[in-house]
Amino acid sequence: MLPPIPTKLSQIDETTVSQHFLLAPTDVCYHIWEYTRRGGFTASPTNNLISNLKKKPSKIQTNPREAPWKEQAIGYCGQALQRMMNRPWIEGIGTLVPIPCSKIAGHPDHDDRLVTCIDEAIVGAGVRPQIMVFDDVLNSGKHFKVAQRLLAQRFPGTPIIGVFLARCLPDPPVEFDPLPDMDL
Repeated sequence: MLPPIPTKLSQIDETTVSQHFLLAPTDVCYHIWEYTRRGGFTASPTNNLISNLKKKPSKIQTNPREAPWKEQAIGYCGQALQRMMNRPWIEGIGTLVPIPCSKIAGHPDHDDRLVTCIDEAIVGAGVRPQIMVFDDVLNSGKHFKVAQRLLAQRFPGTPIIGVFLARCLPDPPVEFDPLPDMDL
């Protein structure tokens, strides 16, 4: 089951920015879905989608029956982005920049899933007046902040926003048994 594609992006605002501890209140970030951290693929349709999207190439190499699930996830995420993105913005105002894979090219788990999701949108486009950094899941905000810092150094004064397929929901509070009364 796939999560429904909403009609608009959700913004990380003053009520949620602190849940992504490296983001600043001035950062402009959006997401499509919400992801339950450590929930596994059964926690929600979004978790299932992200789990399939993040299937490692080495896993697919050893078990090719997993490939259609990853391909479906990439296609669905691309479809969601296409519906969510303002076409005139993509074609004339914005530059889309995927967060790079954590593995170098040539590594068995190098994965270009994010590039594949947006490759049609940035073909032949130079840097335009705004930059959108794209990633699959917003957790602490570390990857966005590093990309933002590097892009701001290279393109000073250019507004940089983040768009994520999903944001991690905060962990539920941990319940502890009460401590026994002790006389010290």
